[in-house]
Amino acid sequence: MSKKIDNMDIEILDENDIFAGDEAGSETFKDSDIESGDFADDDIEILEETDSVGADDKDYYFSEEELDGGNHGGRRLKRGRKRSFAQWIILGIAIVIIGFVIVRVSIWNKGNDSDYDPNENNTEFDVEPSDYVQPLSAEQLKDKNDDGVTTILTIGNSPFADNYENNNLAAEIAKAYDATVINIGIEESYIAQKSGDYSGENLEDGVSLFQISKAINTGDYSIVRKAAANMSGEANKAAETLEATDMTKVDMIVIMYNLEDYKEHRPLGSSDNMDINCVYGAINKSLTLIQEKYPYIRIVMLSQPAAGVTIDDFYVDGDKFDIGEGTLSDYVTFELEAVASRGCSFIDLYYGAINVDNRDEYLVNDYHINDEGAKVIAARLKKLITL
Repeated sequence: MSKKIDNMDIEILDENDIFAGDEAGSETFKDSDIESGDFADDDIEILEETDSVGADDKDYYFSEEELDGGNHGGRRLKRGRKRSFAQWIILGIAIVIIGFVIVRVSIWNKGNDSDYDPNENNTEFDVEPSDYVQPLSAEQLKDKNDDGVTTILTIGNSPFADNYENNNLAAEIAKAYDATVINIGIEESYIAQKSGDYSGENLEDGVSLFQISKAINTGDYSIVRKAAANMSGEANKAAETLEATDMTKVDMIVIMYNLEDYKEHRPLGSSDNMDINCVYGAINKSLTLIQEKYPYIRIVMLSQPAAGVTIDDFYVDGDKFDIGEGTLSDYVTFELEAVASRGCSFIDLYYGAINVDNRDEYLVNDYHINDEGAKVIAARLKKLITL
């Protein structure tokens, strides 16, 4: 049955439009159906002219002539709620992302087994060792004559003076490098001098690091020899050994002092205070003297271990007590800075070998190095310094 359209609106829908809610039951028509009028009365959804249309409906209105003539250009009065292919892709991606986030959060929230054992005796170091390793340059080595024998000179106090004839640390260094070690360790000697100028009054000043370095530079060993002769037989032998050494054959000098400077409150000094009665200045000037004369000798300084010392029957833990110029770790820091300022190498034993947790295993009376301690020190030296 034909239907004449007169001043009425028709909702024209595409064949694939999807209806929801109050649109259920509506019919769909092709353009050809409208043009021919081939539809029944009950197939038409008629809107009154006064009906309101929402913004989302995107309605199109046609005049009577447009409907009668089929001049509607395939347009529809009300668009359906069909989703495009791009929308489905976006929705799928969103679902994947949300799922990924949920899974990751779940895994993170679950955590991993840390294998932490609160009862474990862990002697690893909490502080990273402050080593400074500086190899010699080609320019420094240009005048070096290699005799095929590795020769090492050791300088210091008790680490190299204890049991002088059979010093354990010198022996372990010799073993580690398969080298000839010339040991001139002198008990009760210091890095920094008690006074700036040696007058003969303080014997230990005559065998200080600076006086030994000055003798190596100038070849004049008189001050060292005279002071050592008035200290002990072993000190005198060390001085004689130094004077008899052919420095042109020495490949490396290893320096190590214990807590004497800390115990006697020798000042730390700084780059602005280069006096030889300060630790910083004494080290800087001593290394300078050796480098000026023998630039091809590698110089390595070992720090003090994390030790302590008994003063007036009271045990002073160097790690805890500032007894005038800083804690022992302050001395280690200033030694490092002074050595680095001369482009030499510094091995941190305080945190890198004998620390507060294991020192009972490696020190005698928490001060002198035992045989196991000597092995640990020599092994760390060999690990970091290659000849």
